Amino acid sequence: MDFIHDDIEREYERWKGILGPEDPYRSGDSIGLHDVLKAHFLIVDYFTEKNYGIGGIGPRDIGLLHSALSRQFTGYGGVRKWKGLYEIGSTLLFGLIMNHPFHDANKRTALLATLSLLHSNRQIIELPQKKLDALVIAIAEGSLESYFEKDARHLKRLREMKGLPDEDRTVYVVAEFLRKNTRYRDDSARTVTYSELNRALKKHGFELRNPNGNFINVVRIEPAKPAGFFGFGAKPEREIFLGQVGFPGWKDQIRGSALKTVRQATGLTTQNGCDTQVLFEDAEPLSSLISEYAEPLKRLANK
Repeated sequence: MDFIHDDIEREYERWKGILGPEDPYRSGDSIGLHDVLKAHFLIVDYFTEKNYGIGGIGPRDIGLLHSALSRQFTGYGGVRKWKGLYEIGSTLLFGLIMNHPFHDANKRTALLATLSLLHSNRQIIELPQKKLDALVIAIAEGSLESYFEKDARHLKRLREMKGLPDEDRTVYVVAEFLRKNTRYRDDSARTVTYSELNRALKKHGFELRNPNGNFINVVRIEPAKPAGFFGFGAKPEREIFLGQVGFPGWKDQIRGSALKTVRQATGLTTQNGCDTQVLFEDAEPLSSLISEYAEPLKRLANK
């Protein structure tokens, strides 16, 4: 798990235990209970590190959390009401925003959960990021007509659906809007955070250590050696300096040039059989999404 703060990770684990191991909502085209819980706590962890205030941690009402997630499977006579990735993502977004199942960061959790659902289906939103958090606010405030004021196509669709309940109009139009503004994601261009990179490096005997100002050291770790039978031969752990890269923070994305420097310094390069997929095989996608969409998430923190 990609947590910086141990107390937040412990609280996350406690809530995992409360919710239990069963996850009735997770499938290839939906997002699960534990996915949303993880998204919420990673957001709390990120904003705690960045010294942004959090009004409360964890679920406020488990029933409302289940209600928001169950919207993905609403149906009649065995036929699902919401069909396809975008309608499911749209109803998930609406449900998590409007139900307020967490003490705080509901809009941020809703946005991250929806981005995660799209990401898991290899889709990425191409909207300018300021329009993304504005969409979340428009859903929360019921002001989609104002949001689409300069978008004739979606404004017309919204007005054509006047006979439907407001939440259905919202889900259908937002789904169409998301579909129009997403594209296929090329995994070869993926990004990672410094925390993810450090976790990957540790598996190979390297670490990022000793942050100082806006830089951090790349080191090789020689493990401590215990004393032999007669008490001789003990050696303490040793750091061997390999280089230095820029360091804005553990939860920030590492630039391509800095990642290249780290890989060259450690020898963890494609030429040596360690490509991106091998190096980051268990990286946490939610952490990368938080870093990638940090600006709209920060703006939502103030709304």
